[in-house]
Amino acid sequence: MRPLFGKIAGLLVGWVVVSLVLAGVLLDASFVHAEGTEGLSSALLWAGLGGVVLALVAAFGVMRILGGTLDELREALHRLAEGTLRQRLPWHARDALGEIARSVQRISEQSRGAVAEVTSEKERLQAMLQGMVEGVLVLDPEGRVVLANPRLREFFDVWGEVEGKSLFELIRRDDLVTALDAASTSAGPVTREFNLGGADERFLQMHAVRFPSEGAVLGTVAVFHDLSEVRRLERVRQEFVANVSHELRTPLTAIRGFAETLQHEGLDEAQRTQYTDVILRHSDRLSALIEDLLELSRIEGGRQLSQRSEVAIAEVARALLQDLKPRFDASGLEARVEAETESVALADRRAVEQILLNLLDNAIKYSAPGGTVVVEVGESRGRVQLAVRDSGMGIPAEDLGRIFERFYRVDKARSRDLGGTGLGLSIVKHLAQAMDGDVDVESEEGVGSTFRVSLALSGAPPHNVTPS
Repeated sequence: MRPLFGKIAGLLVGWVVVSLVLAGVLLDASFVHAEGTEGLSSALLWAGLGGVVLALVAAFGVMRILGGTLDELREALHRLAEGTLRQRLPWHARDALGEIARSVQRISEQSRGAVAEVTSEKERLQAMLQGMVEGVLVLDPEGRVVLANPRLREFFDVWGEVEGKSLFELIRRDDLVTALDAASTSAGPVTREFNLGGADERFLQMHAVRFPSEGAVLGTVAVFHDLSEVRRLERVRQEFVANVSHELRTPLTAIRGFAETLQHEGLDEAQRTQYTDVILRHSDRLSALIEDLLELSRIEGGRQLSQRSEVAIAEVARALLQDLKPRFDASGLEARVEAETESVALADRRAVEQILLNLLDNAIKYSAPGGTVVVEVGESRGRVQLAVRDSGMGIPAEDLGRIFERFYRVDKARSRDLGGTGLGLSIVKHLAQAMDGDVDVESEEGVGSTFRVSLALSGAPPHNVTPS
């Protein structure tokens, strides 16, 4: 501020000098015209008053100019403090106020650049959090929510405004609150697993850690991974191993037992023949089971289907009914094809034959003599619709949701007696999905069942099906 105060002081001194000069002029005039000391005193008095008045006027003008400049600077700083960063101060002087104005300008530009960088980083972070498949939760040291991304809200069914609310207010789970409290005081990460329950069980694994790990704690961050599919696959694998073991144990036990019996002497020829037939029957069942397992493995591995081609579905159905006619006759069943159109599907012919064979085999096994089996072929919504309808025993409503699972049987004892492996419908489902199709079932207990398979119509656009 030294140059500015120097100018002000110089201006005031100048006015004082002018005042003194005026006083000297008045004093000189008083010597010429005034008589005695009274005239001299009056002249001096008027000269002094004139100098003081002129000095006050000059000081007032200077302070007015200086005060306006300072008010403008103060207003600029006030706007800067409120966040108005796009402003320019018009001073270019090389005095103290000019230097202050340039410093304020530099601060404004630097702040604007810093805010732009922080905003960009925030937007990138928000985009990343929005797209994450993991749930992210950030808490402050008091346990209030700072951030919860959309995936976390979906996991715990939390909607609306969450920032600033306590965790228990949003997610009423004592085990979760306890785990996050432990993470806020632990030097290392805390891992927990939660079962959210529901119709489709959801399992979440949490990794939580306080930040920073040392010094004053600013909060806790937790990441939640969805393990539902992993747990489901583990359960399927366990059930599969248990089912395979059980299915293999039964025929192997029978084969071993009858083979040991045949080693004993004293058996007549009829008994030996009977025991040999049992061994052969269980061997055939064992072979069928292994063959179905290999078939299912090939389908799931994508090695089952060859190049797709145009397949006339009704033609395939008529050929199979002709091949199976001896079985239908032996079971006392009537079988026919009802085709609305000669629909052509874009599919693998061998896979279509296998689907029909499995569905027709089930219809024969579970239909009483005198019943009917109808293969219906038509088109709907740009798809080929294939249906196998029987008048058999039907499926209970509680079993319909699981009928396509591996080794699932409605009547386990009858299915084994009829030679079923429990994999036929699972193979049907996987084959249909492998050909961009799907399958479902309608059934009423004691009335019959209808299995419907939807396949791509030749020349139609692709139909995406999510495998289950």
